[in-house]
Amino acid sequence: MGLKMVSCVNQCVNQELMNTTIESILYTSKTLSNGEHPIMLRLTKERKRKYISLHLSLEAKFWDFTKNKPRRNCPNKEQITTLIEQVIQRYSQQITEYKAEGRDYTLNTLVQRVESPVIKHTFGTYLDQFIHSLIAEKRLGYAQTFYELKSSIKSYCKTLDFYFTDIDVLWLRGYELFLRERNNVTIPDKVYHPFRSKVYHFFRIQ
Repeated sequence: MGLKMVSCVNQCVNQELMNTTIESILYTSKTLSNGEHPIMLRLTKERKRKYISLHLSLEAKFWDFTKNKPRRNCPNKEQITTLIEQVIQRYSQQITEYKAEGRDYTLNTLVQRVESPVIKHTFGTYLDQFIHSLIAEKRLGYAQTFYELKSSIKSYCKTLDFYFTDIDVLWLRGYELFLRERNNVTIPDKVYHPFRSKVYHFFRIQ
């Protein structure tokens, strides 16, 4: 039996940016111990879906299924509507930023970027610190290989002013194509493959 899902919230619910649909849904087939149904955010992109908990729930009797919003007699109606709209706005804003940058993304990347705490250091800063630590340990050969990796990535991205969460599966595929087109042999496998494997582990397509 498939999940019975009902679209909910008001005029801000349906938004499509870069082929990504953002909507909040009410799982009427799932009933919590208090008799309410959970409200979740549903992201849809290229026929793939991801659900995000809004930590909200509501009894069906307080929901206007015709207007897709809480009824006038719904307890905390304004607060519930505002909270849902705020989450939708956060995701819409991030998608708009991706669109402005001309960057594609996966749903996992989108959620990671929106839900994770702000990362203080850019990828370039992190890599510089790592290279300096290798030099301090007198691992000069290893430091040199990572310096070459840094130069290669900078040639690919034109900048190192981005975050680790920006490096997803799509980014890796593009970088690998960049290396192949240039017959690149300066990045040793012992450096690049562990780098790639770690990113695939955290940002693989599910």
